[in-house]
Amino acid sequence: FLVAVLLRLPRHVAVAVAAPVTYGLVGAATPVYGALGWAWNPWTAGAELLVALGIAAALGRWVVAPRLGAPRPPRHPYSPLWILLGLGFAAVVTSVVFLRGTGGLGAVSQYWDAVWHTNYTQWIARTGQASPLRAGQFLNTETHSPLFYPSAMHALGALVLTLSGASATVAVNAGILVNIALVVPLGAACVTWAASRGNALAAMFAAGAASLFPTLP
Repeated sequence: FLVAVLLRLPRHVAVAVAAPVTYGLVGAATPVYGALGWAWNPWTAGAELLVALGIAAALGRWVVAPRLGAPRPPRHPYSPLWILLGLGFAAVVTSVVFLRGTGGLGAVSQYWDAVWHTNYTQWIARTGQASPLRAGQFLNTETHSPLFYPSAMHALGALVLTLSGASATVAVNAGILVNIALVVPLGAACVTWAASRGNALAAMFAAGAASLFPTLP
């Protein structure tokens, strides 16, 4: 979110792109850290964030700002508070379905490959090796042959493990729940708000609809 704000994006757009930008930064850093032999941990992740903030601030000030025109006013009179209704609906529906369907944050359910995802997250936290180009070190234990596997979700989960001391199962489940109950509905609402130039009712329905996927979005 801070990177997007420094790039002079409107606040609602910055909220919508916060999660993709976060995954993008992690996805860009981990293969570089892996090649250099640097451990992935809260300190190195924080260092990357500071570098990204500096680059975003420079681009926002000297590249983006001179090209910005006057902001367009919203076209619709509805109060933005309507969006909270859609977000609340999405949070309640997804939380109830997720927690009842899985058995809770500490349960190993059958809808995702726990043997891979929880152990890979824990392995990153222990070794500091989060490069998607070196996932084979964990999966191919006999040969350690190369394997590409997108590891951004696991690298973020590893930071949660390190900072909170939670188990890998809780960290992965909590990450999924936060995504489906908050990040996806909020992103849908903000994108719709931007595309419709401030139609709060459209954004409300977008947030609610984001919770109604037949499988996890």
